Amino acid sequence: MGWDWKLSLWSRPSRFSPERVRLLLQGAKARLALRKNRLRQSVITAEREIAALLAPESELTGAAFASASARETGRTDLARVRAEQLYHQLEHEEALHSVDALHGTITGSFQRH
Repeated sequence: MGWDWKLSLWSRPSRFSPERVRLLLQGAKARLALRKNRLRQSVITAEREIAALLAPESELTGAAFASASARETGRTDLARVRAEQLYHQLEHEEALHSVDALHGTITGSFQRH
Protein backbone atom coordinates (compact mmCIF):
# COMPACT_ATOMS: atom_id res chain seq x y z
CA MET A 1 0.00 0.00 0.00
CA GLY A 2 1.44 3.35 -1.06
CA TRP A 3 1.67 6.65 0.71
CA ASP A 4 -1.66 8.49 0.76
CA TRP A 5 -0.82 12.16 0.22
CA LYS A 6 -4.43 13.24 0.85
CA LEU A 7 -4.45 11.63 4.27
CA SER A 8 -1.07 13.19 5.02
CA LEU A 9 -2.23 16.63 3.83
CA TRP A 10 -5.33 16.72 5.99
CA SER A 11 -3.78 15.02 9.03
CA ARG A 12 -1.47 18.02 9.48
CA PRO A 13 -3.82 21.00 9.63
CA SER A 14 -1.26 23.26 11.30
CA ARG A 15 1.11 22.97 8.32
CA PHE A 16 -1.62 23.40 5.70
CA SER A 17 -3.66 26.35 6.85
CA PRO A 18 -5.81 28.26 4.34
CA GLU A 19 -3.12 30.98 4.31
CA ARG A 20 -0.40 28.45 3.42
CA VAL A 21 -2.60 27.02 0.68
CA ARG A 22 -3.18 30.55 -0.69
CA LEU A 23 0.58 31.16 -0.75
CA LEU A 24 1.20 27.83 -2.50
CA LEU A 25 -1.46 28.70 -5.08
CA GLN A 26 0.05 32.15 -5.64
CA GLY A 27 3.44 30.55 -6.28
CA ALA A 28 1.90 28.05 -8.67
CA LYS A 29 0.09 30.85 -10.49
CA ALA A 30 3.34 32.83 -10.88
CA ARG A 31 5.13 29.77 -12.29
CA LEU A 32 2.20 29.13 -14.61
CA ALA A 33 2.31 32.73 -15.89
CA LEU A 34 6.03 32.41 -16.66
CA ARG A 35 5.48 29.12 -18.47
CA LYS A 36 2.60 30.60 -20.49
CA ASN A 37 4.77 33.56 -21.54
CA ARG A 38 7.61 31.28 -22.64
CA LEU A 39 5.19 29.09 -24.55
CA ARG A 40 3.56 32.12 -26.22
CA GLN A 41 6.99 33.34 -27.39
CA SER A 42 7.77 29.88 -28.73
CA VAL A 43 4.49 29.88 -30.68
CA ILE A 44 5.29 33.29 -32.19
CA THR A 45 8.74 32.06 -33.24
CA ALA A 46 7.23 28.92 -34.80
CA GLU A 47 4.69 30.98 -36.75
CA ARG A 48 7.51 33.12 -38.17
CA GLU A 49 9.56 30.06 -39.10
CA ILE A 50 6.60 28.50 -40.90
CA ALA A 51 5.89 31.73 -42.78
CA ALA A 52 9.55 31.96 -43.84
CA LEU A 53 9.61 28.34 -44.97
CA LEU A 54 6.47 28.77 -47.06
CA ALA A 55 7.50 32.09 -48.61
CA PRO A 56 8.51 31.67 -52.28
CA GLU A 57 11.77 33.59 -51.77
CA SER A 58 12.79 31.22 -48.97
CA GLU A 59 15.98 29.35 -49.80
CA LEU A 60 17.54 26.39 -48.03
CA THR A 61 21.10 25.50 -48.92
CA GLY A 62 22.94 22.21 -48.81
CA ALA A 63 23.31 19.04 -50.85
CA ALA A 64 19.90 17.72 -49.80
CA PHE A 65 18.24 20.70 -51.50
CA ALA A 66 20.26 20.80 -54.73
CA SER A 67 17.35 21.10 -57.12
CA ALA A 68 14.50 23.59 -57.00
CA SER A 69 11.88 20.86 -56.56
CA ALA A 70 13.86 19.21 -53.77
CA ARG A 71 14.17 22.62 -52.11
CA GLU A 72 10.43 23.19 -52.41
CA THR A 73 9.63 19.71 -51.08
CA GLY A 74 12.08 20.19 -48.22
CA ARG A 75 10.60 23.56 -47.27
CA THR A 76 7.09 22.14 -47.39
CA ASP A 77 8.07 19.15 -45.23
CA LEU A 78 9.84 21.37 -42.71
CA ALA A 79 6.84 23.70 -42.59
CA ARG A 80 4.52 20.72 -42.03
CA VAL A 81 6.66 19.40 -39.17
CA ARG A 82 6.92 22.86 -37.61
CA ALA A 83 3.14 23.35 -37.96
CA GLU A 84 2.57 20.05 -36.14
CA GLN A 85 4.88 21.21 -33.36
CA LEU A 86 2.99 24.50 -33.22
CA TYR A 87 -0.32 22.62 -32.97
CA HIS A 88 0.98 20.62 -29.99
CA GLN A 89 2.29 23.80 -28.35
CA LEU A 90 -1.13 25.39 -28.74
CA GLU A 91 -2.78 22.30 -27.21
CA HIS A 92 -0.37 22.63 -24.29
CA GLU A 93 -1.21 26.32 -23.90
CA GLU A 94 -4.92 25.46 -23.88
CA ALA A 95 -4.24 22.98 -21.08
CA LEU A 96 -2.37 25.69 -19.17
CA HIS A 97 -5.37 28.01 -19.54
CA SER A 98 -7.56 25.26 -18.06
CA VAL A 99 -5.19 24.95 -15.10
CA ASP A 100 -5.24 28.73 -14.72
CA ALA A 101 -9.06 28.71 -14.67
CA LEU A 102 -9.03 25.94 -12.07
CA HIS A 103 -6.62 27.99 -9.97
CA GLY A 104 -9.04 30.92 -10.13
CA THR A 105 -11.88 28.69 -8.97
CA ILE A 106 -9.84 27.32 -6.06
CA THR A 107 -8.56 30.76 -5.06
CA GLY A 108 -12.07 32.20 -5.18
CA SER A 109 -13.29 29.38 -2.99
CA PHE A 110 -10.65 30.13 -0.34
CA GLN A 111 -11.33 33.87 -0.45
CA ARG A 112 -15.00 33.30 0.34
CA HIS A 113 -14.15 31.30 3.48
